[in-house]
Amino acid sequence: MSKGISGIAVAVLSAGALFIWSGINNQDMLTSLRYLAMGKAIPAGEQHRRGARATPDPLTPEGKPGGYQGNQNIVSIAASMKGTPYLFGGGHGKACPDGPMDCSGYVSCVLNKAGVMTGTLTTDGFKSWGQKVDFNDRAPGDIVVWVGGAGGGHMGIIADKDTMWHNPCTGCGGVQKASYGAYRDLRPTIVRRARNVRRVD
Repeated sequence: MSKGISGIAVAVLSAGALFIWSGINNQDMLTSLRYLAMGKAIPAGEQHRRGARATPDPLTPEGKPGGYQGNQNIVSIAASMKGTPYLFGGGHGKACPDGPMDCSGYVSCVLNKAGVMTGTLTTDGFKSWGQKVDFNDRAPGDIVVWVGGAGGGHMGIIADKDTMWHNPCTGCGGVQKASYGAYRDLRPTIVRRARNVRRVD
């Protein structure tokens, strides 16, 4: 008796290989058999070919794949308030007063005007507002917060990956654009993103 591979075994192995090849290439077996009968190479399935030509997802400000491009409405409102004077505690009696505001009063006002918040929060309150975002996934319109330190912390609104709108201090010229990073005076930057309208008053 021969100990070689039988014809049936070869056929089974061939069918299995064809089945696996068809699955990998997203091609049905009948189409694969048709190409083999004609002596042609089996092409990749349509889905497989589309995947090879697929355009990349939109990029975040950090150049990473992701669909979120930021909230330009928040940024535009923040910029429109350039020069608004600073007053410690200002902007917390009511949202968007006519007078000066501190850093969190200013951010509260912008978010109220953008329709993503009602009422006001202090800097400490903003550290848990909205949804948490990793610093590397930040986008325009996100909020940056630093807690602790002189004056009880600071915050602003991201304009782009390097700059923010904020109201820094008395005599500093009011609301203005400034650079920011992953830390401020050794305090890590907390990034929060508007999730929906949230009543805080």
